Amino acid sequence: MSSPASHDPPRPDSELERLADRYADGDESAIGEILHREGPGIERRMRQRIPPRMRRRFGVSDVVQDMAVELVQQRGRFLNRGASALRRFLRTVADRVLGRAIRRERQQRRDVARNVRTGEDNPVEHHPAALGRPSEQLADRERVVTVKACYARLSREERLVIELVEQDGLTYREVAERLAITPEAARKRFDRAMAHLVATLRDAGLLDDAAP
Repeated sequence: MSSPASHDPPRPDSELERLADRYADGDESAIGEILHREGPGIERRMRQRIPPRMRRRFGVSDVVQDMAVELVQQRGRFLNRGASALRRFLRTVADRVLGRAIRRERQQRRDVARNVRTGEDNPVEHHPAALGRPSEQLADRERVVTVKACYARLSREERLVIELVEQDGLTYREVAERLAITPEAARKRFDRAMAHLVATLRDAGLLDDAAP
């Protein structure tokens, strides 16, 4: 008596190899399937690579979704040599997308810190726009007034921790000693304060809604 034909399920890598073929052939619908399949691993990799002080403000799943656009743009660079090649390519693309997101976050933090510093004393005198036309000087003064108002909406505790880190340049350990708290508590307090300030500046129209 002959045994029944065996119908083994496809190996996981076999499925990924088929997705690699479709992606290499220009089938953009394969990108969504690839990210659905490999997304959890990519997210774990990203979380390990995000600087600790940025982790509270990063939506890793959003960064993974940004990979879809990058994968469309970078398809011509993919050399299809099977599932392992696709995974390596995904890691390269993920690192590139995450790197851009981290740079945007750092730039925004610098912008926020600069906004805070230009709210001191008579900032217009030290701002490049002060050398421009009267209309530019007026716009800059209005911006400074708005920044001051946003900063004033923060609590005293929030303003203090931002000033210690961004203006005085203290480390979290030094802030912790100054405030009699732990370094981790100092980091969390600073992150919450910056998130509040960013949201306040965004509500006032001083930051792009699309900024992270």
